[in-house]
Amino acid sequence: MNNFDIDFVDVTDISNETNEKRDFNEPDKNVSKSDRLLHDVLYNNLVHIEKYDIDKCFDEKSPKYFEADSLSELINIAKTGERKITAMLLFVCANSAMNEVKEAIDSIEPYCESDCEILFGASSENTAEKLKYRMLLSREHNISSL
Repeated sequence: MNNFDIDFVDVTDISNETNEKRDFNEPDKNVSKSDRLLHDVLYNNLVHIEKYDIDKCFDEKSPKYFEADSLSELINIAKTGERKITAMLLFVCANSAMNEVKEAIDSIEPYCESDCEILFGASSENTAEKLKYRMLLSREHNISSL
């Protein structure tokens, strides 16, 4: 089976910054931040993630792109909003240790639904984004169930 047999995430829904779908094999300077994040997740990741995994994680959800430079910023993003997180893709820069990824996920989990889909990865190279954390989050249910 070649790569084009896989159903892809509709990038126009994820980014809301462009009206055209992107080819993740060759990112260019004009693509949105979420498109660059998805390219890094698929091609510059120490953790193996397929396009199918992303499709499944965000199935019929509308994720939004966020970035943070510290764990406290990341936690503030997770707890801000009226709804709990239902799906998350967290990606850290190359100079982060995997225990930092675990610490970030553990810190965000209290703001997640019990059946929250979580994907994570770490860059295998230094990318144009020097931010420590980049992520896509989807929120669906009211936080009043805390």
